Amino acid sequence: FGCVGRLVPYKNVDFVIRCMPEIINSCTFPIHLLIVGSGTDEYTIYLKSIVEELDLQANVSFIGFVVNPSEIIAGLDILIAPSNRDAFGRSIIEGMLQATPVLVANKGGHLEIVKDEFDGSLYIANCQNSFIEKTLRLSHDNLFREALAARALENSRSKYSKDIILSEIEKIYRLVLKY
Repeated sequence: FGCVGRLVPYKNVDFVIRCMPEIINSCTFPIHLLIVGSGTDEYTIYLKSIVEELDLQANVSFIGFVVNPSEIIAGLDILIAPSNRDAFGRSIIEGMLQATPVLVANKGGHLEIVKDEFDGSLYIANCQNSFIEKTLRLSHDNLFREALAARALENSRSKYSKDIILSEIEKIYRLVLKY
């Protein structure tokens, strides 16, 4: 699974790393976390120090900045969006449009995008038990994960496709031009 986005404290990637040991110990198959993105040197160094402290070097990879992370997102079993305050999670939409199951914190704009256990999975922000429980369910229950992904793809296409977004922008321009 993976996190895709800027590496800054409010994105809460450190929370995910700290949950990794229990997730790894609860699975009978290999678990690997990809962290895709760049950010402040201070936070990135902090994240890497947690990985070392918890001896997770074999289970966590830092990919760095990727111009177009679509292929990486499409290849993930689960896209995690742990931010506590994003106004809108673009990577969540990208995941949903690629039928990648999403697991997101129940904060901010995430609540406008994901319907829990319908087209994605919401966990209680900063609650390790909730995050681990939801991660393990998505990891172990293939039918559930596939059903979420299918509904996410359908819903996101109906709300966030290029044509729909362009149409909405055009409506705004027409409204502004009237005044």
